[in-house]
Amino acid sequence: MRLSLLLTSIFFIVSCASHFRDQDSQLGKIEEYKELIKVEALPPTENSSVSTTATDTSASAANDKTSEQIKKTSSDKNKVDTKKKNKESAKDQKAKSTSADVKTEIAKIPERRKPTYEDSEGFVGRRPLVDPFVPGEKVIFSVQYLGVTAGQLGLKVENFVQVNSKKSYKFSGFIKSSDYYNMIFKVDNSAEAYVDYESLLPYSEELHVKDSKERREARTIFNHDTQTATYWHKSQNTDDQIDEQKATWKTAEYTQGAVTILFYIRNFSLVPGKKLRFSIANRGKNVPMEMEVLKREELVTKLGKFKTLKIRGRVKNEGKLQQTGDSYFWVSDDSRKTVLQFEFHLKIGKLFGKLESLQR
Repeated sequence: MRLSLLLTSIFFIVSCASHFRDQDSQLGKIEEYKELIKVEALPPTENSSVSTTATDTSASAANDKTSEQIKKTSSDKNKVDTKKKNKESAKDQKAKSTSADVKTEIAKIPERRKPTYEDSEGFVGRRPLVDPFVPGEKVIFSVQYLGVTAGQLGLKVENFVQVNSKKSYKFSGFIKSSDYYNMIFKVDNSAEAYVDYESLLPYSEELHVKDSKERREARTIFNHDTQTATYWHKSQNTDDQIDEQKATWKTAEYTQGAVTILFYIRNFSLVPGKKLRFSIANRGKNVPMEMEVLKREELVTKLGKFKTLKIRGRVKNEGKLQQTGDSYFWVSDDSRKTVLQFEFHLKIGKLFGKLESLQR
């Protein structure tokens, strides 16, 4: 069985171990992708102090003295004229001041966050007022399927990086089958995603698949200027056959990726009753996703009790990955909105993610 976009919000593919000739290093060589995406460590922040130059008070005082008021030597008639001119000047100045105030107030009106179909509460432009991501955060789930512990799934916020010289988030995750499930089929998949710090839009996603049926390396690049995405993949099956694919397609404005979406929703102000809509670009398709915050709920886990928000997600997808029911996520009811539990309804059974460990 395979979970790809069905785990759109979680981002991995669980496929059904045979013996493979070791060609992983060759599969990972997608040269075109490497030319377009340059990832580097973020250099240490330099504390630059702002130096201010003191005002030369003596020079200022001297200038003040030279600009003393001129003595009144005008006749009575000239005095009247002067008062009249001053009165007219005051009116003009008041009118200009009023106009300037109106312009200032207009400038203060914040621009509507784009895209307009997304919620703008809690944002200044594209940036959230409170950043929910702290490098080093790591959440591990015990994945259960058909009543059996199938393995573990992990989500992590990595250290900041530079992507094409711009500060970026790096998110990663993995899914690995348990020893028991390895006797049926073995899964050892991982993924990384890079997201621009300012716009919260994804640069790229990388998927590394090792399972019983195939070895696969996949890459996706998002070009938000042209509203396109490009997907590459190289795979090797049990017969050592190599398959290569590439697809470029038009995406929706401000699209997210299959990996980034679960992190992206954490930027929003979440309260019961709120509904959110997104567009996800994945493997040549644009998939609409809807989420609704259902209620506040106390979640009991092996690590203790947590105050959470329960969110229902719906993905409109087709084919063997078609969603047959709702999916649910429980996120911490705080500024971090960390995912603490999930549940997916599949064609056959349900997939549960129970909190195993938490570091944040």
